[in-house]
Amino acid sequence: MLALPGQVRVVQADRGDVVRPGGQAQLAQPGRVDHCGRAAHVTGPAPGEYGPYRRVGRRLRAAQQKVAIASSAKSNESMKAGAFSDNTVQVYEGLRGNKLTAAQKKKLLGIVEAFAGRAKADAAKVRMAEVSKHLADTYVTWAGGIEDDSAFYVRVHSPVVWVEVDCQAPGPLAGAYGASQGDGATQKHVHSIIRTPNGNDYGKELLRQHYLTSPHHQ
Repeated sequence: MLALPGQVRVVQADRGDVVRPGGQAQLAQPGRVDHCGRAAHVTGPAPGEYGPYRRVGRRLRAAQQKVAIASSAKSNESMKAGAFSDNTVQVYEGLRGNKLTAAQKKKLLGIVEAFAGRAKADAAKVRMAEVSKHLADTYVTWAGGIEDDSAFYVRVHSPVVWVEVDCQAPGPLAGAYGASQGDGATQKHVHSIIRTPNGNDYGKELLRQHYLTSPHHQ
């Protein structure tokens, strides 16, 4: 399989690894739309839709929040490994998994499972087992508020998985939200992504590697 154009390469500066996040990008804008004749308006996310993500921030103790929460303010866009982020340098940041209680670890795994669980059951089981194996080396980072209606950003970053959930400003869809272009981040406009660090999930250029490594091509 040849590598697709536009692949993202995130370098973990503290390890020097090249991380090629790929895989699944998700977009929510908005959570639900009610149709009124020819018009549509946003009624907000489905109840409990963001529960697995918010619960991580809310279940942290005060001392843990000081480490995990990078900022109590939420910018219009916080995503690190989205579009146009090739060769981003991103060190591990936030609260490490080995500092979490058993209950908190379960909540953290719930974020990943919300994405990995979309795969077939056997594939999801293998993926979650891999993530669990590296839980002690997993970091969670938070920005924004932790209330039910707060805009937030959460990132889960480990040697085997990268997940981001980012409430963003409404942008060109502001009218559908009953908002204005200049309004800040909202739960009604959420981008999220799951990637595989070091996993080459965009595929390898096998023919090129063959030419570079095979003696009869030297």
